[in-house]
Amino acid sequence: MVENISESEIIARAQAGDIKAFEQLLFLYEKPVFGHIFRFIQHKENAEDLTQETFIKIFRAIKTFDPQYKFRTWVYTVATNTVYD
Repeated sequence: MVENISESEIIARAQAGDIKAFEQLLFLYEKPVFGHIFRFIQHKENAEDLTQETFIKIFRAIKTFDPQYKFRTWVYTVATNTVYD
């Protein structure tokens, strides 16, 4: 049975430690984040590595995300900062 839940509910579950919810976020954002990073560095392998680093950072910091803001903006900010780091 497939659950039809909102992105905000998925985020809340991920913040509560639900690994499956985090995997759903990864599924939703992995390709767009890779594309975002690739546009910065124009190198596939490095973009893949930085995408992975981005999601490790997101996983570690997701509890600090404030749901009054857009999650997508936060994700892209983490990705951009990962590139600059």
